[in-house]
Amino acid sequence: MAVTWRQPILVGGVGLSFLLWLANSWNPLGNGFGETTLLALMATGGVAWWWRRSSQPSQTIASPQQSVDLAKAEQAIDGCRQTISQLQAELPTETDSQLQSRVANLQQKVESLPQQLQRQDISIGVTGGQGTGKTTLAQVLSSSATNGDIPVCYQDTTPWFASEAAEWEAKQQLYNCDLVLFLTSGDITDSEYQAIREIAIAPQRVLVVWNQQYPQPKTTVDTIRAKLQQRLTGIVPAEDIVAIAAAGREITVRQTQADGSVVTKTETTTPHLEPLQQRLQQILHSDTIPSLLYTSTYRQAIATQQEIQNLLNQLRRDRAFPQIERYQWIAAAAAFANPIPSGDILATIAVNTQMVMDLSKIYQQPFSWSQAQEIAKTLGAVIVKLGLVELSTKTLTTILKTNVTTYVAGSAIEGVSAAYITRIAGLGLIDYFQEQPAITQPSQIDWQSMKQKLQAAFQRTQQNEFLVSFAKKAANRLPIAG
Repeated sequence: MAVTWRQPILVGGVGLSFLLWLANSWNPLGNGFGETTLLALMATGGVAWWWRRSSQPSQTIASPQQSVDLAKAEQAIDGCRQTISQLQAELPTETDSQLQSRVANLQQKVESLPQQLQRQDISIGVTGGQGTGKTTLAQVLSSSATNGDIPVCYQDTTPWFASEAAEWEAKQQLYNCDLVLFLTSGDITDSEYQAIREIAIAPQRVLVVWNQQYPQPKTTVDTIRAKLQQRLTGIVPAEDIVAIAAAGREITVRQTQADGSVVTKTETTTPHLEPLQQRLQQILHSDTIPSLLYTSTYRQAIATQQEIQNLLNQLRRDRAFPQIERYQWIAAAAAFANPIPSGDILATIAVNTQMVMDLSKIYQQPFSWSQAQEIAKTLGAVIVKLGLVELSTKTLTTILKTNVTTYVAGSAIEGVSAAYITRIAGLGLIDYFQEQPAITQPSQIDWQSMKQKLQAAFQRTQQNEFLVSFAKKAANRLPIAG
């Protein structure tokens, strides 16, 4: 694709790199000037990066969401409406039927969300590991008359922990549930702890139900329940942890007769559901039901918005990739044509500045020229700090020597490396932008997160097959004499 030089930033930056080359040709001090400029640029970017890194708040582990009110649920629905409107606005003029169908289904989901706030029924999911009594409990509760002021549907799920597929299926079955009963056979395992925490963070109201497999002394029951309450502090309220026996159990009883003989017989214990039934009656009271509906609607709205955002990101990536490829080849040509290392970097910064501006427009987060330039310089500093320039240069040098017939040392390597680093920067920007709702100032960029995106982009492009193909394409675009 032919390169059009319409962006003044790009033209000015590349032009500056060639002025440095001319200064070097006319005056030996020119090279020193270029290196000084380069060091100043990299130092500025490096200081800014390290300052932002040290000032970033430490990452906190997500905690369970408290009950959601009507305003928060409606706000989540409004977020869905805004995102679906943005998706529709960015749809290509010519859209295939499959994409149109996906957008229509998402639109229907968004339109149905307000109705969820007015539902006249409650869905309760009964879940847990294999053999914890999910089906039995769901059947017993379904037949009881202690469901409060609203119709209740109980649904037992596929067992957790059997396999990844089974766990995924259980999560899908719980998706539309307003309340979750998580059954355990005693003190919870680490896997059960993570599952309960994940459900609570969703957010979903969850009751932890210890379903006793055989009668336990009261002291044992109190001890295990106390352990559960302590382990789940901050995740599940103590009053939402109950001990039951969903089904009667056969037990062997020995009785000593008057004559001293011992008679052994089998008895069936009575199910013990009162603690759970009482707690459900309290939760399913008319005053607390709206909170369950608001939370469910909020959760479904957040999931729907993420589904819409994923499709929007896919459309934006389809528009962003050609821009990255365009700028990587411009960076390759500029670095190849300029024999001064500092000029190479200045040209690459200019290319990356224009690329930042173009990609940010695609992701609806436009930057000013000064903001884009600062980001481009800081990107360069981060890439240098991560050692990606040195690693990529060594790898590409080896590939060029072994796979490109018309290999020329020096400028050819610099050109290919500049293209590769520009590609890494572009991929990192895409990955970062698509996770951000909005950016208005460069100081708001989470550079620790950006660093992780750059590292991930570098790792994704380290397959030998890709690197060989990339090096050959880059070499073919450079006027290397054979």
